[in-house]
Amino acid sequence: MNEKELKYYFDIFKAFQAPILDEEMAERRQYGIRAFSSTQGWFFDNTWRVVGITQDALDAFKAVDFDRIPTRKDPVAVERAHIKQRAIWLDFLFEREWEDMNQWWKFIHDNDRVVLATTQENKLSDQMGVSLQVAYDIPDNGEYFQTNYIGCKYRKKVEKVLLESFI
Repeated sequence: MNEKELKYYFDIFKAFQAPILDEEMAERRQYGIRAFSSTQGWFFDNTWRVVGITQDALDAFKAVDFDRIPTRKDPVAVERAHIKQRAIWLDFLFEREWEDMNQWWKFIHDNDRVVLATTQENKLSDQMGVSLQVAYDIPDNGEYFQTNYIGCKYRKKVEKVLLESFI
């Protein structure tokens, strides 16, 4: 993200943060946080960076011959699951007074890492705080599972080759 985009994004965050910190608006806090977090893909091309995969998720890919990302139509679906519970780090993001936009962005970037996990693993991690067990690391270089508006890319010449190499 270039400096101009970062400044725009930081200003948008501050605009969302002000009413969220206002006690009179407290009941609407989660709406504001959710609305802000949905803007991330607009400014940052590599949001929800995939940095690993669980064994169960890899097995789900294997069950569909690595042809695509397994969906709810398959016996086991695969999703991107945040390593750190997203609701918790987003709450912290909004509770803190950020003066330095670079530190603010570093916090988001450090916490916005995900692994490919089954729907069940994601649910247990997100709702119960169960740690995701990464079986294989995926390089955090922006090359693999690039974010598109909702979801991520899965290319047979890139992601498929990588996942098959883990077998």
